[in-house]
Amino acid sequence: MSRILPVPSAGFTMPSGWNYPGLLHARDIILSQHKKEYNVVDVLSGDTRAYALRSLLTVSGDKPMDVAAYPSSKALFLYTREPIDTILSGSLWEIDSAKPLQVTQKWHIQNGIFLYLLEK
Repeated sequence: MSRILPVPSAGFTMPSGWNYPGLLHARDIILSQHKKEYNVVDVLSGDTRAYALRSLLTVSGDKPMDVAAYPSSKALFLYTREPIDTILSGSLWEIDSAKPLQVTQKWHIQNGIFLYLLEK
């Protein structure tokens, strides 16, 4: 007999203010955009390749590009609580390898955490 477990509200490695419902919300926004050749970036938890979100998208049937394919990504979905200008002027391979990029959309996810769509 299977048992239904409650949806977790936070994970052991998730930073303050970020939780599973936030990941689901970010996934749903990305799925609604119907982008091809996109990738995901996590500037919130230190997992820059966003494996948690990547897994949710893959299970939902909309797999992002491979982690080695950031340079050929036409769109990046990035989540952070830092100002986007700070992120774009920093030095993060997942972003720098895909430049030039511009912010085309922004969504508030939760607790001051935003999801940005960056496109070439």
